Amino acid sequence: MVLHRTSTIAALLLTLSGTSLTHAATIRVEKWGDDNVNCGSKAEPCASIQHAVNERSHANDRILVGPGYYEGSVVIDQNSSGENLTGLKLESTAGMHATIIRTTVANTHGIAIYQPRVRIGRKNKGFTVGGADSAGFGAIFSTNISPERIRVEGNRAILSYWGIYIGGSKAQARNNIAEFNSAIGIGCENCDGGLLRDNLSRDNGGDGFEIAHSENLAFMRNVSAYNKSAGAFFNASSDSARLWNNVSEFNDDNGFTLLDSNGSNSQGNIALL
Repeated sequence: MVLHRTSTIAALLLTLSGTSLTHAATIRVEKWGDDNVNCGSKAEPCASIQHAVNERSHANDRILVGPGYYEGSVVIDQNSSGENLTGLKLESTAGMHATIIRTTVANTHGIAIYQPRVRIGRKNKGFTVGGADSAGFGAIFSTNISPERIRVEGNRAILSYWGIYIGGSKAQARNNIAEFNSAIGIGCENCDGGLLRDNLSRDNGGDGFEIAHSENLAFMRNVSAYNKSAGAFFNASSDSARLWNNVSEFNDDNGFTLLDSNGSNSQGNIALL
């Protein structure tokens, strides 16, 4: 009887131990790598980001991308087995100036996000992303309907229609640069409770920043300069926004425009025309 109880407890502990040892994986991508069924280790990295996403990644994994030029759009949705890639993290090892993603196909985004809690880059570990110059497409884009807690950080979005255009509740854009895009530099739609902080948007063909349908959004320490429209434009029921310590300079329209934004709070902002 005692032996039976002991073996049962041991089996239970073994099962719990096996469960606790399940961790998110890190998948490696390098220009000198090879896309095969076993790639992704530091010694045997994959060669393309999309292969790492589709064939080697699972929810909450992290993909580390080495320096170089990566041609082609990156889509984060499901892997080849149909698993939703919720919480996937895509980072560079050498930062935005050394790691470039460029789509060369019309009507594609540079990086497209369709799952919640996905993170693109982090401070000093982001990408330069461009080439999405078809109308309605962005260098970094997420749908504004279903995902939540999208985070885009430490990236440079260039030479696209939209630079960074993200959505979903609690979406964040931090420490990014958006420049030389033909429309909006950085946009956020349906970003209730979101955060835009420490971003630079300059020399874009539309608004430096455009916010829509985003209640309780924090807009802090951003710089908007030399854009062809407003420095920052809040539209369509973006109520209770907090605009703190931002700079808008030498834009062709107003520095900060709050339209249909009831209950918003503005302090410490500078607008130079």
